[in-house]
Amino acid sequence: MSPLDLDRLLRQEDAHVEWKRRAADIEDVVKTLSAFANDLAGSGTGGWVVCGIEEGRDEHGFALPRRVGLAARRLQEIKGKVLAWCRERVSPPLLPVADEISLAEDPSRRILTFYISSSLHAHTFREQDGSTRYWVRHGSETVEARGELLRTLQQGKTDVPPFLQRPCPGATLADLDLFAAESFLGRADLPQPPGEYLKPGARLDAFSHPLVVSQAGSPGEPRPVPTYLAVLLFCREPTRFLPGAYTVFSVYDGVSRTETHSTRFQATGPLPSLIRDLIDRLQLYMGTSIDKSASAVEIQQNRPRYSLKALQEAVVNAFAHRDYESHEPVRVTVFSDRIEIVSPGGPSPGSDPDRLRKGDAQPLWRNPSLASFLLKLQLAQAVGQGLGTIFRETLATAGREPEILPGTNSFEVTLPAFQPSPRGERKPGFEEGDRQGLLLISIGGKSIRSVVEHSMPEHGLADAEILVDFTLSEYVSPDVQHWEAEAARIRDQIRDWVEDPRFSRLHLFYRGPVVIAPLLGALIVPAKPLVVYHYEDGQYRPACTFDRRFLIGKD
Repeated sequence: MSPLDLDRLLRQEDAHVEWKRRAADIEDVVKTLSAFANDLAGSGTGGWVVCGIEEGRDEHGFALPRRVGLAARRLQEIKGKVLAWCRERVSPPLLPVADEISLAEDPSRRILTFYISSSLHAHTFREQDGSTRYWVRHGSETVEARGELLRTLQQGKTDVPPFLQRPCPGATLADLDLFAAESFLGRADLPQPPGEYLKPGARLDAFSHPLVVSQAGSPGEPRPVPTYLAVLLFCREPTRFLPGAYTVFSVYDGVSRTETHSTRFQATGPLPSLIRDLIDRLQLYMGTSIDKSASAVEIQQNRPRYSLKALQEAVVNAFAHRDYESHEPVRVTVFSDRIEIVSPGGPSPGSDPDRLRKGDAQPLWRNPSLASFLLKLQLAQAVGQGLGTIFRETLATAGREPEILPGTNSFEVTLPAFQPSPRGERKPGFEEGDRQGLLLISIGGKSIRSVVEHSMPEHGLADAEILVDFTLSEYVSPDVQHWEAEAARIRDQIRDWVEDPRFSRLHLFYRGPVVIAPLLGALIVPAKPLVVYHYEDGQYRPACTFDRRFLIGKD
């Protein structure tokens, strides 16, 4: 480097130039070089660390560099350590260019410069405690890339793993609750025994990342290290490593936080248990409202205040999409007229906030490995279905849409409760419909749709709507688990229509084992009348009608 080039570097410190007095802190020099290589701004310039420059101030308070240089012995020591640490403690390794410039006023001292070009990769620096961090330049400062800075770096580099996929510094397998791990992994319907997935490098499937990785230990022996994901899912006390991995649950007696506090607690633990416990606790506050706008004999007089399915989706989404680098918890607050669920971190990069507010956007997973595991546990729905379910279920139950507020540093979902109207007043969206809904179930044969359609005009159902057409061509295995699985599939297809106020009566056309029909009746009859049909002489005929009003005994 020529003295003229040095003059240019000493004009000011900025995103590409850093001055050092004696460079005694080798670690700081190497972190700065890795930050220049990471090139967060994408300028393609790289950066220089200039050692032997003392920073003073001029009469106006602006930075004024003074060339003091380094002695020959000190210069060689610094140069050797910086180059060694760039090879050994930066991954992928860095190879900066080192240069020396003599001082005209003192030939015994020299300026030492290091230049590193912008890299296509994202480089980590290994700290003294063994943890690895990404460093970037933010203006004229070298800072750790966390939160939005890390996400920006990830977007520009292809080799930066999401936070939860990175090894957790200081964590060992002993920090995991192996009983909880085996319990949850066992429920995920995986092909291998649960313990196999806690071995370094093992993956739940071809699209997942390992729960445990192998890192060099001391003295050089590889050791298993849980990822942040494994700590979140299975650690007894995940807040030791993830300070924000807990939830704050609050209940207020009224409609604002100025009301008397009746309940407040904090909870942590393995994430699947935390989610299930929170949903169970919330069900205590779902309640039932008496809709006095309906007569005492109407099916819709007693309504749930919230949709359980919407509530489950909102809670799971709060944990699945949150920013786990944040120290803030998920906050769930119950008021007399609503439930608010707030998670740290705004929308995932690439999401459209306006479409999220309307519930018609396909959200992007911030934590894809976590989402994959929650899907396997059947806690989460496939990408793009969660918000739609929350909107549809809440509107059907409460008559109002949920409120979605994607902020800069948080994501808030508010579920309104059903509010009963005085007698004689109908709430918008809850007019009792006169529509008839048809449920077609065929097990052990082909669809019965054509036969039912042929029978519909005779029964006054020409304008009825076929809501469910479920066909299972083979007979159900006698195995109990198989029965439960098929019954669950049928139940899930029917459940939404049972609570839909547009349909005043449902009609069941059924062919298959007798055992499933009573299960469907038990699901439907508590909500609305059900007409059951049987097959005779090539067409379906009414067999019986079930109505909850006639199932309630008199005192």
